[in-house]
Amino acid sequence: MGLSTSSAKMNAILACLNDEHLIESYVEAQRLQLEPDFIDMLRSEITRRGLLSAIQYKALSY
Repeated sequence: MGLSTSSAKMNAILACLNDEHLIESYVEAQRLQLEPDFIDMLRSEITRRGLLSAIQYKALSY
């Protein structure tokens, strides 16, 4: 499976997450220092949904 195919599948999966789960996943991925590419995918989806202010609020509450 090529990288672009994997990315497309991951983007489809991320699109299925509700906003709260997406934000929690992003904050946890950063906390656990997971792969930067994975964190970038999460952040891209958050940006696409216009939720950037929500991740700042969520990060402060941890």
